[in-house]
This record gives sequence, C-alpha cells and structure tokens, in this order.
Amino acid sequence: MRRWALALIIGSATPILTAQSPPTVTIELSERGNVARDRIDAAARLAMASYAEWLGPPPFERLGIRDSLPADVAVRIRWWEGPGQMWVESKVAEDIALAWLGRVTTNNEWKYGAAAYLRSRIVEQLFDREFFLKAHRYDGTCFFGCYVGWSFRSLPLDRSAGGGNRMGTAFVSLERELGWPTLQGALLAAALGGVTDPIAMMSAATGRDLAPVFAEASSGEPVDRTITGLSSEPGSCASPCYRTLVSIGPTGAVPFPLLVRLSFSDGQSIEARWDGRRDRLEFESAAPAIGAELDPDRVWLLDRNLLNNARVPPRETNVPVTKWMARWIVWLQDAILTHTFPV
Repeated sequence: MRRWALALIIGSATPILTAQSPPTVTIELSERGNVARDRIDAAARLAMASYAEWLGPPPFERLGIRDSLPADVAVRIRWWEGPGQMWVESKVAEDIALAWLGRVTTNNEWKYGAAAYLRSRIVEQLFDREFFLKAHRYDGTCFFGCYVGWSFRSLPLDRSAGGGNRMGTAFVSLERELGWPTLQGALLAAALGGVTDPIAMMSAATGRDLAPVFAEASSGEPVDRTITGLSSEPGSCASPCYRTLVSIGPTGAVPFPLLVRLSFSDGQSIEARWDGRRDRLEFESAAPAIGAELDPDRVWLLDRNLLNNARVPPRETNVPVTKWMARWIVWLQDAILTHTFPV
C-alpha cells in the first residue's frame, strides 16, 4: 500500500493564493513517473481553483502533496485502485475541501457533508474531461474485432447520492431547489463567516429557513412520502367538471414545499405545492385526472422510496420494444455489410 499526504504548509510572508488568481499547487514526490502523480496533480489543481472561486480565499497560503510525510490530511491510495474508479481524485478533492472548511469547527456533520458535496462537483468535472473530451466510450462493446460497435449514448456522471453522505445528498437537493448560483453564494457566506452555525448563515444568505433540510438529513431516519390515493369524480356544477382529490402522506414538516403535478385526460396538467400540513389536495377541472406525481423532478433525494411517488394509468409495457428492435436491425445491417464479401 502506498501512502500520500496532503500537507498544509503555512508561514509564507506573502500570500500566493487569492480568489482572483487560481492557487498554485506544489507537488513534491520522492518517486518520479508514478502512475497516480498526474491524477493527483489534476484533481488538486482543479479543486484549488474551484474552491477559491466558490468559497473565497483559502485559510492557508500553500498546499503541498508529499509522500511519507506527517500531514494534517492524509490520502491513502490502494494499489489495486484503477483510473476508472476515480477514488484518488475523490479523496484529494474531499481532503482539500475539508482543509478549506476548517474554520467551521463545531458543526462537523455539516462540514463533512459540504466536503462530500463539493467533492462530487470536482469529480464530475474530472469525469467529463476523462471520458467526454477524449471521446472515450466507456459503456460500449465492440463486436467482430471492433469493426461494428454496439454503441450506447454516454450518460453523465450521476452525483445525486452526494458521495454516500446524507448531508451531502441534502446539499445536492438544495442545488436542485435553489439553483447552483444561490447555493454557491450561501456556501461562500458560510465559509467566509467563520461562525459556529453555518446553517444559520446559509439561511440568512438565501432568505429561506434551511434548518429543516439539514435537520432531516442529520436525523438518519428514512422518511417515505408518497401519494396514497387519487380519485376524480364528476362534480355538481352545471358545466362538465370533475373534483379530484390527491391524498399524500405522511403529514408533517417537510424540508421545503414539494411539487405535486396533476395530469388530465385532455392532455393538460397543473402544478401545486404541498407543505406537509395537509393530507390531501383538491382540484376542479373540466376533464378527469389520470395521474399525479409527487416531486416529479426528483428535487428531494432523501426520500426512502421514489417508486411510490406517482399514481399513473397502467401501460401495456414500459419497454420500448420498437426502439430496441430498430437499433438491433441497424446494427445487424452494418455487421452484415462489414463481413460480407462480394461474389
């Protein structure tokens, strides 16, 4: 097992790291030509430049990465870890984020969650550079000596899990609810405030009470909000109208109002916000409702079960048979043309 260390070197008279100019990362290794060196260097440089933009000037003046050296932050690299796993990049980005957020000393749960969230943004950018800019098809399979490739559309890296940290997942949910510019401003206020309550600082910066969001994330108790019923019956009005009831449970505090989308048989749809205080929503419409979805855009990601968040009419199948048959026929045609010799 090889061990690398992230060492905070403080004491330079002139600060060399500012928010306007990307920080310079000093990498000192006793071995040259190491496979992990370039990966560590790329992750550290991107993390330093991004955190300086997102969180303001760092609380240290120089960052060195060295091996076999006592350090405040350690990066342990397993010898069997391959480039595709990006574990090295994740560890480097998270450790630098923890060093950046070192001024938040009392709320360690928030600090580690924020570090996991920021790490996911860095790894996402590194993933895009590695797989997209180099036109590398990581989920394709070549047949017949790679003459014909069964190609799939490359999917972007999904960081909705927040690095396996519930608090980090709450940050991802806040990004979807508030937008990245607003969340980034709140993180900047918390990082520069140097206060013991970063959640209060973020709430003041956004103008919204974010305490319920982090409270549910830190509780560790899985909450399953679901649509328990949907009924649409003719109303008593003169013109054709329908009265629709959407039952939602359990009632209680929600981190922020969740969106409810109702679809009707005439192709129309409406949206409303559910604040958790009522167990049902009522609607009147000219056509009967055929479907209801709770949080259709998947904003709150700590819901235990997302499969029961919708009531939709049954369909014959959820498999696009025609689409896959057409794809297979096109592939078969190319394969035959490639390996058919003229007679």
